[in-house]
Parts: sequence; C-alpha cells; structure tokens
Amino acid sequence: MEAEQPRPILGMLVGMMLTTLLMTLSARAAPALSVALVSSDPLPGDALTIEVRWTNDSEDSLRIPADWTEELQMWIWRVAPGEKPEPVRITRDMDTSITMAKRMKWIEVPAGEVVSHQLPIEIEECAEGCPGGSYYGQVNLTWGMIDGMKANQRLPQGQIPFSFGVTLPMESVTADAGVTAAITSITPFDESGGVGVTLSLSNDTEAPLWVAGPEHWLGACLLVHKKGEITGVADNEDPPGALVESDSLLMQPGGAIELNISCPGLAPEKVKKPQVTVSIKPSAPFFAVELHDERRVFTGEVSTEAASVPRK
Repeated sequence: MEAEQPRPILGMLVGMMLTTLLMTLSARAAPALSVALVSSDPLPGDALTIEVRWTNDSEDSLRIPADWTEELQMWIWRVAPGEKPEPVRITRDMDTSITMAKRMKWIEVPAGEVVSHQLPIEIEECAEGCPGGSYYGQVNLTWGMIDGMKANQRLPQGQIPFSFGVTLPMESVTADAGVTAAITSITPFDESGGVGVTLSLSNDTEAPLWVAGPEHWLGACLLVHKKGEITGVADNEDPPGALVESDSLLMQPGGAIELNISCPGLAPEKVKKPQVTVSIKPSAPFFAVELHDERRVFTGEVSTEAASVPRK
C-alpha cells in the first residue's frame, strides 16, 4: 500500500503515529517478527523486495495460521536526496468480527524454525526500478478477534518500521586531481565596492566528471591591495540539500563551463592596485538518482589566480 503523497516538509525525522488497534482474546506473547531488505547495498534502478520473517523462538513446536502472509500490510514511501522526511500517519480500521480458531487452517513451525514471505516494493516511483533516495516504511501483521485458541497456537504479530537508502557509490575528485578555475573577466568596482567575476572551470583530468551546474556553486572572494587583504563571501543563493543529475553537468576531459560570481562590498573605500582571487566549491553533495557508468564527482574547493580589478 502506498503512503499518501508527502505534504510540505516538517522535520528531519520520520515520526509514525500508530492508531492500529490489535485485538485478540489470547493474552499469549507473540514470538519475534522482523523485516529486512532482500538486496544488500541496492543501486538506483534495482527492483527491491522486503522480506518478513517470523521466528519460533520458543522451545516447543507452535502452530500459526496458514494464511498469515495474507494479513501482512506494508506502507512505504520515498524521500528524494536532499529533502527532509515528514511525519506520516499510518492507520488501520478495527476488525470487530470474531473468528473461531477451529475454523482456521494452521501450520506447524518447529522450535527455532523461521517462516518468511517476500513483499515486492510496488510504489509508483519504483515501477521501473527504485531511483536513488531514502526509503521509509512499516510492515504490520495484526489480527482480529480469534476465540478458542489452543495452548500451542500463536498469532505472529507486530508493527515493524524500517528504512534504507538507495545510493550509487561515487569517487570524489578534488582540485589536486586536475580541476582548475581561472578568472576570464572582472568588472570594475560598483557603488558598493563589489565586483562581478566570470570564471572558467576546467576538467583537466583524463576522465568524465560530474560537476555542479553553473548556478550551484558557493564562492568566497579575496581582495588583495597595496595595504592588505579583505575577504568577503560571494552573493550566494540558499543552497539545496543535495544536487542530483538535473542540477549537475557531466563534464568531459578537457571540457569547461562558465561561472558567474558576484562579490559585493569588497572595497567600500578606495584601494590601490586591487586584485581579486575567488574560491568556489559545490553548494551541496551530489547524489545520483539514476544508474551511471561515470561515477567521478568533483567535491573539493578550487581557487583562481589573482586578477586585477580594472578601473571604470
């Protein structure tokens, strides 16, 4: 069962407010129920399955309903990279009917044995394989009212929350590996003493490289003049929580992109022989939503050589 579409983000953690009512005329405790993702280290595009396992952790053979798997319910939802999950409310209607145990089919589970059942993840986002992101969910196994149970009969039950991530391992590349930036033009000081800088960011490595798109860089500016230095922060927009393919570019070896950086308020007073250096870094970590052969991503900070500020 797919959860309702998320409303606006409310917090960092998923909170589950459970109103499921569990009713049985038996007061016996249920042995352990657990869930696990069948795939280890899932990649974007994988078809995923949750396995539900019930273990008879008693010292005796027990009998459980043969149709226990039909009572399983699963909720699951995806949170895109960089987004924050919000609380999700999971509810289940109360079953007020009464079933006689003698009318049910039961199967025997020896002491220490495990029975399991797999539940494929069938939410809309995973129709063609689950994309990268964080996944949250819960499996419920509950029962209505069952009367006349024998001493060796048990009802597996539980409410088991789970979460996992689907990620593509990436190789971090820094400026030391051959990524360079150079100032190609710079404006005279404006009325606030700020300048606008155009940079060229180049991939001088020997392989393709994911880099943040032109609007997703954080900059820092350094003004050097005859009497000293002045540092300033570039006019950056609020960074996103993460960068994905739509926010990024795959730059080929020898390729370059142009970046525009605004450095406001560097020289409120007149300075002599001003030069500017700019340092830039991606505004957020990169997360792949899709499966790619190219897994190198620029994660470091790169600085330019100094460039003279022209006069008006």
